[in-house]
Amino acid sequence: MFIRTASALRRGARTFGAPAVRTGRPAVWLFVLGTIAALTMAGTVPAAAAPPSSVVLQDTWEVHQRLSGTTDQPIGFRVKVTWRETNAADTIMSFNGFANTSTSWGEVVSGRIQGRSISFTIHWSDGKSGVYQGSWFDDGHLRGSGREVGSGRTAEWWSKYNNWKLTPSR
Repeated sequence: MFIRTASALRRGARTFGAPAVRTGRPAVWLFVLGTIAALTMAGTVPAAAAPPSSVVLQDTWEVHQRLSGTTDQPIGFRVKVTWRETNAADTIMSFNGFANTSTSWGEVVSGRIQGRSISFTIHWSDGKSGVYQGSWFDDGHLRGSGREVGSGRTAEWWSKYNNWKLTPSR
């Protein structure tokens, strides 16, 4: 049986409805198989990732903060952005500005937004500095924690309003 099948294949007989491979043209078949392999590999290369959506920086926003581990009345302050810049890939925004409470003011420096994360430092007029880190949440609020430089005291903070948005993914 095998001898008859092999000789039929050499003559170009059809098997299962498909033409058998002829031994007289191996270069053509190698070209076809090579092209299929190349297209298959090219099809599995991942496309460049779109930048993730990012927090849309507001010009002015209000924040409440409370010392960690307490139920004290929160203290509020307002942040005003005076400078912003986005990197070439449009994935990180840097910003600076000012902050004020009813009794104090400060300079916002080293502000940074990357994706859903935000961080900034405030140098307050009383000589203290706070480092703030937080994230955007699905309910539209920013929330995070702050650390007073030098003392190590920590506070929780959150945006007063839930009007923070994300940029659309590209």
